[in-house]
Amino acid sequence: MSDHRGFVPISMATLLPSAMLGIDVFVRSAPGLPSAKLFASDEPVCESKLRDYCNAGVTSAFIDVEDRHKYQSYLQRNWHLLLEDSQTPLENRLEIMGDVVRGVIDKQLQGGDIQSLIKASNQVAETAVKLISTNEVALSQLCAVLHHDYGTFTHSANVSFYAVMLAKQLGYDQVEQHEVAVGALLHDVGKMEIDSGIINKPGPLNLQEMNAMKRHPIIGFEKLVHREDVSFGQLMMTYQHHERVDGSGYPCAIPGDLIHPYGRLCAIVDVFEALTSQRPYRKPMEIEKAMDFMTSKRGTDFDADMLDVWVELTNKEEVNYEQ
Repeated sequence: MSDHRGFVPISMATLLPSAMLGIDVFVRSAPGLPSAKLFASDEPVCESKLRDYCNAGVTSAFIDVEDRHKYQSYLQRNWHLLLEDSQTPLENRLEIMGDVVRGVIDKQLQGGDIQSLIKASNQVAETAVKLISTNEVALSQLCAVLHHDYGTFTHSANVSFYAVMLAKQLGYDQVEQHEVAVGALLHDVGKMEIDSGIINKPGPLNLQEMNAMKRHPIIGFEKLVHREDVSFGQLMMTYQHHERVDGSGYPCAIPGDLIHPYGRLCAIVDVFEALTSQRPYRKPMEIEKAMDFMTSKRGTDFDADMLDVWVELTNKEEVNYEQ
């Protein structure tokens, strides 16, 4: 989210020593103070200067809003270095993962090339599964570092991370977790064809707009159904994530025993992400309030056993997450 000077925040943990970002990077030593240039676009990241600010507790730098795409390109060139460094605290790697996946999905959704989107989704899902599955990640910890602004790409990225966490807790192996991660990244692909004015409307949708919005699972299904690089389970995540176990959902109003397990899983994390993120018409809910709402729908909207596991995740105490 940009401030009044046209800056957007980035994590200091994403700045690799000696890297050439090609953009100006600014820093504030305290909230409310003017921003000072930390690194110029034509100079490499200075390790000692970076270390001094990090040691002083400065965790965020700023870039011009116009340089976001250059920054995303930098992340995509260097994400393996950033994520595989075990010396980097897990919180920072989760934040970097969120930035990278968000940028990749944004680029591919806006490009409209389904094949490129699926390929990119498989690449980033591999890293997400590896990072989440091999570390003790708390849901509250993941929520804290993710972006929660409203955008289809942000929503899909966050749903994917949550889906991996739930799949892991349900006992899915890493192959299944990867499949679920990709399916979650694709679950809202049908929104590519929905008018952005409807998606971003700052208020309740009228009947015509709601009917148009409810078509996105069908549109997504039509885009993916003939593809050999999409599994049946992933297809059902796209088609069934708005179905409800009591048969009150859409587009087919089918009951729980006819909803694919991946579809039931996706329904839980999709609603959780929607409730806890900013929307054009309301502020995000706190995790506790979101879970109170969701547990009131246990066995009606959501698969009871899967929701119980999700509740366990939200109640887990944090431990020491640094490797």
